Amino acid sequence: MSTATSSFPQFHSSPLFNPTLSPLYHNNNVPTTSRPMTNSTNSSTCLPPYQASRWKHAPIPQRHTLRPGQRRESRRAALLQGVQERRQSARDQTRSEQILRSDVFAEQRAWELAQEAEAARWATREEEEELQAQSDVELEDLLRREEEELLARADQAMLQDRDVDRIGGESDADFDMLVLEAVEEFERSLQQNGQRDMDLS
Repeated sequence: MSTATSSFPQFHSSPLFNPTLSPLYHNNNVPTTSRPMTNSTNSSTCLPPYQASRWKHAPIPQRHTLRPGQRRESRRAALLQGVQERRQSARDQTRSEQILRSDVFAEQRAWELAQEAEAARWATREEEEELQAQSDVELEDLLRREEEELLARADQAMLQDRDVDRIGGESDADFDMLVLEAVEEFERSLQQNGQRDMDLS
């Protein structure tokens, strides 16, 4: 009897038979003695329902069922799968970085092309304005030269008209003098003829 009573604490010192000694019995290291100790499914455990379910469905440790060679192959396959996954993730990351870099490069190139087009447009506009100003100056010079030539021609024509008028006036005076002399000569001849007729009669 004494042996049974002396072995009783030792028998219940294991967490398997005394749930209060298990860490599942405590919540954040605080005893749950103030909670109701009833369990409808298994009243002998004296655990709350959620803790009883955790204790009931706890995984049972099992020994390895694979032979050493199979364990080596499975470990090798797991390591190889991990290496492949790391390589794939690194490849995906590199590809995403390349895509991002290409997008950034494309945006930068598009911006540079837009800047070059804007600069070319401004240069073309300035060149057109310069050509327009140059053409305006050349046109003004051409018009001024033509006007000067026309004025010079007009002055020369006026001088020629004056010379013609002067020459024409002189020729008219000479002609009048000749006509007058001819008339006087004719009158003299008439007088002489009349005098001769009178003498003959």
